[in-house]
Parts: sequence; structure tokens; C-alpha cells
Amino acid sequence: MTRLIDADALTKSVIELAMDEAIIKGSEKTDVRKYQSFLLQIAKQKIIEAVPVIRCKDCKHWHRQYRHGVDISTCERTIGYFEADDYCSRAERKEE
Repeated sequence: MTRLIDADALTKSVIELAMDEAIIKGSEKTDVRKYQSFLLQIAKQKIIEAVPVIRCKDCKHWHRQYRHGVDISTCERTIGYFEADDYCSRAERKEE
């Protein structure tokens, strides 16, 4: 399974690490040369357009029901039976 990360946050962390190192060494000039290849590799990675999903168990349209001891949880929007960890594009998060 592919693990998605926030490349902008990682880049910011690497730059902060370089700045911290410069401060610890007492230099006002940051030598980012040793970090440049790492930053370049981050920038070269392909962009994956990912969106967070709302699982059925967190959707306001999903209702857990048991009949005769059998889980028949349903979705009132898509009119079907779904497991708690399923998801769809029409989900709307429950209000807490």
C-alpha cells in the first residue's frame, strides 16, 4: 500500500533542520548544500491527488442496525447495505 505524505511539510521540516543546525554551530549562514539533494528528491516525486475519505461509520447517512442478531447496517442515501469501514463519494461527516 502506498503511504502518502505531505511533501510541503516535509520540505519545511528539512529546511528548519538545516536552520537549527546552523544555529547550533553558531553560523548565521545556513549551508543547505548537504540538504539540497534531499530537497530535490522531494520536489521530483510525482503528485498524487488524494482526498480524505469519510468511512460509513462516520457518515450521517449510515445507520447500524441489527435484526435477529445480524448486522444489516444501511445507508439511507445510496440505499444499500455497507460495513462500518466502507466509504463512498457521497458521504457526509456526522456532526459531533
